[in-house]
Amino acid sequence: MKLGFIGTGNMGSGMAANVLKAGHELAVFDVKKSATDALVKKGAHWATSPKAVAQASEMVILSLPGPIEVEQVVLGADGILAGAKRGAMIIDMSTNSPTLVQKLAALAREKGVDFVEAPVSGGMHGAAAGTLTIMVGADRKDFDKARDILDAMGKTVVHVGDVGMGNAAKLIHNMIAQVIMHAVAEGFAAGAKLGMDLKKLNDVLASGMASNRILTQKYPENGFKGNFEPGFRVDLSYKDVNLASTLGKELGVPLYFGNLALQRLVELKARGYGDRDVTACLLPFEDMLNVKIRVP
Repeated sequence: MKLGFIGTGNMGSGMAANVLKAGHELAVFDVKKSATDALVKKGAHWATSPKAVAQASEMVILSLPGPIEVEQVVLGADGILAGAKRGAMIIDMSTNSPTLVQKLAALAREKGVDFVEAPVSGGMHGAAAGTLTIMVGADRKDFDKARDILDAMGKTVVHVGDVGMGNAAKLIHNMIAQVIMHAVAEGFAAGAKLGMDLKKLNDVLASGMASNRILTQKYPENGFKGNFEPGFRVDLSYKDVNLASTLGKELGVPLYFGNLALQRLVELKARGYGDRDVTACLLPFEDMLNVKIRVP
């Protein structure tokens, strides 16, 4: 199948590579052309714009930073809908606003283009390994049409409902994950201040009801090692939780802990940690308490 992929950064590059491995012809575009070089070496071909990608493709996959970029890529003068043929499909795998994806889907349908939203969880490792969890919002027929392509990128592919529900699930997921992220930081800050053996504290938490993959996987890979090179940046976490907060306001649902996590992310950005990994939420505690939170 002739596919297109727009947005080949940290996540998109791994996802696109798995599409190529599945044997599809692939046109690629990124605002940083160098981000596509490795894919071109593997057999993809460079397209000069989102419009050019759409003109060459039966399906166009997006992996972009957020709603602003997605809207521009889909609706811009040189965007996907300017070049897509009737019967084509857009698969937006970005984390997006449910309201915006519903708007984009309606505009796509007016031009005879199908629209699937399929945000992901699993990070850069999951993107490269093809083991992502993919939350799909789409008409059933569109989901069935896109399923083989999604299976090339993910291990768990769940059709959660119509367009809008995929990103709603993703935002709820990321909000809960951030609440846990900051709760773990607070707990280990208290343990460090007490002078506890943090390895033993970690062992206790990891074997009890407090266990979670953020504690047992994310922190050991980054913050507990003092490695704050971004796997998932604070800026992107802020974007996602802010979208979740907006969704809560639209629905009239009070998100008490989600909004507390949002304010912690605002603090991290204000401290200059926006481009660091989300586990940098340990750093303000280290500054305030004069401790190091490291787990061997």
